[in-house]
Parts: sequence; structure tokens; C-alpha cells
Amino acid sequence: RAKYESIFPQFISKMAITNKETRVAGDWAYARGTGILSTTPKKGGKTTKIDGKYLTILERQADGSWKIAIDCFNSNVPPASEKE
Repeated sequence: RAKYESIFPQFISKMAITNKETRVAGDWAYARGTGILSTTPKKGGKTTKIDGKYLTILERQADGSWKIAIDCFNSNVPPASEKE
């Protein structure tokens, strides 16, 4: 947590999420969709965009609320080469 608390303030970030499907089956549910994250260094520099997809599995709790049991995100952007 400490690592990210020092990194995130250095960027302006924007995220757009599009939910494609949500299903409930008893005490389990899932949501899947796509997203685009854009980050721009506050000190100036190139904006980086990462588009990807996600799958979130939720479990209904005894009090009726839902909590994330599993969350997965995959980038559609190929990894940068080591020469970059």
C-alpha cells in the first residue's frame, strides 16, 4: 500500500469501464466487461493508455451484501520490449 500511495499522486489518471454482462446464480454473481486506463505524469510527459478486460466474481454475504471473491484484469496491450 505504501508503494502505491507514493506512486499514484504523481499521475493524472482516468478510467472508463464498460460492463458487458452481469449474471446472478444463487449466492454467486459475476460481472465482465472492458476498460481503458489513461495515465499522464503530472510533471509532463506522454500519456499511457491501457485497454483491457475484466471478470469479477462476487459472493453474497449472510447480511445480503455482495463482496468481491475474485477479481481479474487482463491488458490487451502487448508488453513493452526490453529495448524501450
